[in-house]
Amino acid sequence: MQSQCPSCGNPIVYRSELSAYVVCPACQTLVARKNMELVAVGKVAALQADGSLIKLGTQGTFEGKSFQVVGRIQMILGRAEKPDAVWYEWYALFSNGAGGWLGEHLGEYFVSFVRPAEGAPTVSQVQLGQMLGLDKQRAVVTSLSRGTALTFEGELPFVMDTSYEAVFADLSTTTGVAGTLDYSDDSPLLFQGRWCRFEELKLQGLRTGDEEQEGGPTLSAANLKTLKCATCGAPHELKAGGLSQTLVCQYCDTAMDLNSDVTFREVLNFQQSMGKVPAKVPLGSQGKLPGQEAPFTCIGFLGRACVVDGIRYKWSEYLLYEATQGYQWLTETNGHWTLLRPLHKVPVNSQGMPTGHPPNSQVSLDGKTFKHFQTTYATVDYVAGEFYWRVRAGEGAQVVDYVCPPQVLSADCSQEELNWSAGQYLSGAQVWKAFGLKGQPPEARGVANNQPNPYYAASSRRWLTYLLFVMASFLYLLLRTVIGPKPVFSQQWSYLDYQQDRAQIANVTVPPGRHNLYISVRANSLEQRWGYFLISLIDEKNQQARDTAVNLYHERGSDSDGPWSEATLDAGAHLSGVTGGEYLLRVEPQSNITGRSDPEGAGSPNASPRTVFSYTVLVQEDLPQWGYFWMLVMLGLLPPLYSLWRASSFETSRWSESDHAPGSDE
Repeated sequence: MQSQCPSCGNPIVYRSELSAYVVCPACQTLVARKNMELVAVGKVAALQADGSLIKLGTQGTFEGKSFQVVGRIQMILGRAEKPDAVWYEWYALFSNGAGGWLGEHLGEYFVSFVRPAEGAPTVSQVQLGQMLGLDKQRAVVTSLSRGTALTFEGELPFVMDTSYEAVFADLSTTTGVAGTLDYSDDSPLLFQGRWCRFEELKLQGLRTGDEEQEGGPTLSAANLKTLKCATCGAPHELKAGGLSQTLVCQYCDTAMDLNSDVTFREVLNFQQSMGKVPAKVPLGSQGKLPGQEAPFTCIGFLGRACVVDGIRYKWSEYLLYEATQGYQWLTETNGHWTLLRPLHKVPVNSQGMPTGHPPNSQVSLDGKTFKHFQTTYATVDYVAGEFYWRVRAGEGAQVVDYVCPPQVLSADCSQEELNWSAGQYLSGAQVWKAFGLKGQPPEARGVANNQPNPYYAASSRRWLTYLLFVMASFLYLLLRTVIGPKPVFSQQWSYLDYQQDRAQIANVTVPPGRHNLYISVRANSLEQRWGYFLISLIDEKNQQARDTAVNLYHERGSDSDGPWSEATLDAGAHLSGVTGGEYLLRVEPQSNITGRSDPEGAGSPNASPRTVFSYTVLVQEDLPQWGYFWMLVMLGLLPPLYSLWRASSFETSRWSESDHAPGSDE
């Protein structure tokens, strides 16, 4: 549908039959459609600097459906005279004929559609942290804010004017589905959707710098000029353009309100809580940190602190910005660095429900468990650079940290918001390399809450090596045992009741190479006797001998518990490192049966010596030595146990700085 503006006659095109209002691009008149006629409702305010890349006509794709932007509402959050932030809602027509909204806030995008708000609480009932139903799942109220319509552009599906004011309640789930309750009417509206990444929307037809109106308000950051501090005249360039609400001069600490079509409308009375703090990452530095898809610019610097048990702990926070990725935070504490990204879903608490107010226990996100580390109240001590809210020294918020090293979940809690962010630990070397900083990063001191335990990896490797060694050795020895050792020599002898020299000598041939020999003695019967065998393996060529001994016995009897028997009839000893060659084997047996001292005469029944017991001497090569195996098993435990102790000591140091320090009551 095409017609003319009733105020100035400029052509007006309605791209959608759903549109009830359109803003004339020539004279800024709000035009309503009534009974096929166009009626001038009134003038709208000029658009304020916003830094958006989107414009009327921008096209994109969401969940397989294409859309085109046809209208916009520019809203301010907080007090109209001193807004805290700016919010943009782009009205889009989708290829399936539906109308939806593309919310843009701090460089991030929320695609939503109007849905029935059944069972929604009234504006007086809704509370921060409250649990509500959303899309057949549970959601948590993570933000309560008051917004005012500042101005409009293009086509809109319902009537609005600059007196439009409402309370908004943002809802978050554990899956990423999100929503906003709009309390502009008695019955709230529910805008349900999800947050999207810039590249996911595949946006085309974006605004460029050469599209800025000559002499008009700056609508994006594409061609901002260098600005001067209103107090000291130092030059500044707004890296985030219209998204920034406050600029604090890093040279004289003057804070300037940027929320105006006149760039420096007001100089704030801004007092730093502490002396000037040098930023380790200079403002204006650009770098691409691990996990980032594009280079970010450092545009702001905060010095923050908290007091725990009377001790003041300080850290630094750097605000990073990239036009298509939005904002991220880089924090530094005692030389430890963490990159934090906004989180648009809430973790799961220990009861399996979405987390409302952060608990003092643990939460889970994406299958990982994060343990509560610390809850503290953090204040802003020092500010420099530009920020997307009206930052001021002395402002504070409750900060709750949960750790699953090297990751951390952090919740910033105020009376109006529960902001979750997810962080990843970085080393100083990674930060220095990314931003191309000179010199060396400051040495890391102590243990950070999300610092990876360097001894876990070493401990895991050593435990793995140890287990593999034990398993391989066990299987090798078991296989050798099953296959059986190779016999080298076997001979049976008798122990006689009368014998002047009971020593037995035999030749033994050991195959070439080095071998572990096992010499065993087995007796057929030892009734109430013991047998002690002195064994020598003699190398006559080299005049060397290897000696060992074997003890056998068999005893039995009875006592109050009844008959008992105890025996060892087969035993042996190992000789390791025996080289191949010819040897003499000498076996000298002893026993508690000494026999007769002299044989009886010829023809006597006892004229010949009698056999007291028989024994067999067996020599085997390469018989597995299980004793050495168990000794190595015990000694091999020392390295992994040492690594485990180091890892445990590291964790003790980490948690000693938490609310759950060893020995504490919590």
